[in-house]
Amino acid sequence: MRKIICLAVVVLMIGLVGCAGKKVAITQGNVASLKGTWVGTLAFGEFDAQTGPATLEILNDTLPLRGKLTATIPQIVASVFGAQAGTQSVENNNGKLTNRGTIVWASEDASKASFEITLHGEKNLNAFFFFKGMRGDGNFTKK
Repeated sequence: MRKIICLAVVVLMIGLVGCAGKKVAITQGNVASLKGTWVGTLAFGEFDAQTGPATLEILNDTLPLRGKLTATIPQIVASVFGAQAGTQSVENNNGKLTNRGTIVWASEDASKASFEITLHGEKNLNAFFFFKGMRGDGNFTKK
């Protein structure tokens, strides 16, 4: 009986992985499809249990991409990193295409802040960010 249950779990897991959107390289040819509003959540690094809602607005359809990120930062995360808790927004106009098929927005000193997105399927983005020593990731769906 245990073998049947284990086999069923493995088959289900393989099916779920197969249904997940495959990574799609972002190129000059498909960058315009990113324009619009993407909604999701951000997870704040070592605070895995600390997540907050987030919206990524990609404001144009040509490079460099203009983006606006609005995120809710939990109090515990804010207090550790000297950030302000609550809903915060930041805009950046230098979204660049990387040789990995991703888009990166970075502060003038990229060691201080960066936000990178990867496209999965047509309507899903994964994100990785670095801000004030904090690393985290996120998932977004096109609205």
